[in-house]
Amino acid sequence: MVGESKTRSRWFLIAAFVLILSAACAGCDGNLFAPKPAVVYVSFDDLDGLQQEAVVFFEGRQVGKVAAIQGLANGGARVTLSIPATQAAGICANPVVAIKKPGFLAGNEAKPEVHMMCRYASGKALATGQSLHGVSWFRYRVVSTSRSVKDGLTDLVEEVDQLTDDLDEFVASKDFEYVLDSVAVATRKIEMATVEQKEKLAKQTLPKLERQIEAARQHYEKLGEVKKARELDHALEALRQKSAP
Repeated sequence: MVGESKTRSRWFLIAAFVLILSAACAGCDGNLFAPKPAVVYVSFDDLDGLQQEAVVFFEGRQVGKVAAIQGLANGGARVTLSIPATQAAGICANPVVAIKKPGFLAGNEAKPEVHMMCRYASGKALATGQSLHGVSWFRYRVVSTSRSVKDGLTDLVEEVDQLTDDLDEFVASKDFEYVLDSVAVATRKIEMATVEQKEKLAKQTLPKLERQIEAARQHYEKLGEVKKARELDHALEALRQKSAP
């Protein structure tokens, strides 16, 4: 009897220990001994449709997710990012953070994402509990372009290709001035290109840029914004003239 009682007690203790471990491991992705993820807070003036569970990227690499979103009194929001400790160790201490809305050609299934990048080289890593202030996607692209120039990535084809990608995003963000500026900057760069560069652009980049401008023009036309559509029509014609070898 005594032996049976001890056996029952032993099994009871084991079961209790397993339950305690299970409770402690809730949210630890199956590894109780894994370090806790870094939690970073970013305040944004505008969420641009960002939702909980949205993906977080650092310089093009997926590193975490949006764990929570809390509204602020000023109309903005505080976004909580959850980033595994192993990923956070490779992120600089004060990254530039922005919300990237999907382009208007991306379809309804595409969702806003959080993107981060280092403004400059830093020996310190992102720390849990850190608070950051997000910037607009346009500002993020400006910083990115500036950094690319410093890194020596000044190839004209790459620059025009980036402006083409930006165009789609600016249309989605309803920033028409940025849309028009992107086309104007691309046109000026193409105008100054050598014959060899223009031939290289004509193979892939220019047709893509023309399609983006035409799609943007149709987009504004459908919205009844005839003046904007007409301005893009003139911009497209100027681009075609300047890109001729």
